[in-house]
Amino acid sequence: MLNKIKSFLSSDNSTENQKKPTTLAGLKSLQRAVVAPTELPDSKDPQAIFDYAFYYEFNAPEEELDLERAGYYYQKAAQLGHIQAQYRLGKYYSNPRRRDGINREKATYWYKKAMKQGHQKAKSALVILSLKKEAITID
Repeated sequence: MLNKIKSFLSSDNSTENQKKPTTLAGLKSLQRAVVAPTELPDSKDPQAIFDYAFYYEFNAPEEELDLERAGYYYQKAAQLGHIQAQYRLGKYYSNPRRRDGINREKATYWYKKAMKQGHQKAKSALVILSLKKEAITID
């Protein structure tokens, strides 16, 4: 896995370069999100908490994927001001696969928090969420 990360970082594709971590901290963050965590993240490090959540939502072996655990840790990182965690938490609350189903109020709250910090996808997600609500209400 580490070789894949190194290969990705060394490629010259300009569109890929825009998405690459530009610092050692960014590289460590990418590695932490891909490699299985061995311990709980530091409770004061929002990026480490986010990486932990992201791993359990997307990168864990299939039998370890855990949307509820990811949501729990996105919440912790989001409360510490992590913009991407705020957006992911909005997505979590708008996900019908959640144990408790969709929670529009909480999804809206977290999308708005991320949007106020300049997260463009949060703005789009908020519009889509409101359109879905209207579509459901009309039926």
